[in-house]
Amino acid sequence: MFEEHWAVKPPDGGDDAVIWRYMDFTKFVSILYKKSLFFVRVDKLADPFEGFYTQVNATSPEHSPIHITKQFQEQHPDQIREQILKGLGLTKDLRKFYAVSCWSMSDYESAAMWRLYLKSDEGIAIRSTSGRLKKALSYYPEEKLYLGEVRYIDYEKDHIPNGGMIYALSRKE
Repeated sequence: MFEEHWAVKPPDGGDDAVIWRYMDFTKFVSILYKKSLFFVRVDKLADPFEGFYTQVNATSPEHSPIHITKQFQEQHPDQIREQILKGLGLTKDLRKFYAVSCWSMSDYESAAMWRLYLKSDEGIAIRSTSGRLKKALSYYPEEKLYLGEVRYIDYEKDHIPNGGMIYALSRKE
């Protein structure tokens, strides 16, 4: 069921934000036939860094996705990086338990999105609003589903806040 999540920024424009889903015709037919949206596992996405923490998270104890106590930092400074990298490895393993459905937010159709998401000239774009998508997601009471904007960051300079995989999943370079 759709839920608000404190770590996920709602779309600008609220429920009236215009969203687009670009796909090939076969995927569209599948949606109609199955009467459901397709969600892809995060570890199966083309971007191998999808759902990962940044370079800053990997090199800095205060931004690590795992909790490292001050006492551990003082007593074992040489093991800090190893512990952080273990935490990032855990993040890598967790990606297979999350799935996403990627939409584009824009008032207008985008030629760039057509080229990015279609391998041929045979495709379709679904135009909707974030409010209608929320309503559709509420028909799945057995799952926790979140809707929000992806925040684009610099993976070499920025860090992803600690507090769960949702932060890493809602950030992209």
